[in-house]
Amino acid sequence: MKTFIVQVQLHDAGMRENKSFSTEMKKHSFSPLKGKSGGSRLAFECHNRNSINEVINSVLQAGSSTGQKLSFTVMKEKSVGKNTGREKQEQE
Repeated sequence: MKTFIVQVQLHDAGMRENKSFSTEMKKHSFSPLKGKSGGSRLAFECHNRNSINEVINSVLQAGSSTGQKLSFTVMKEKSVGKNTGREKQEQE
């Protein structure tokens, strides 16, 4: 299963808006990442999406329900232990 990490910054938002947005993200199956959030920056992870487009659409839906302006970054987590073809060639 793919894991996506989403970092979100709500613009001109207070504690109430952050909490509201976090609640909406949980409704879309995102889990808050402890230690990666602070101030107006929030971080979440998601394990049940197949594509980055699905993740983006879910974040936009959560954001539209709060009415806040936001900026976000989506990253796909990659396994560290697996060798890709290029890495195998470089090792040989």
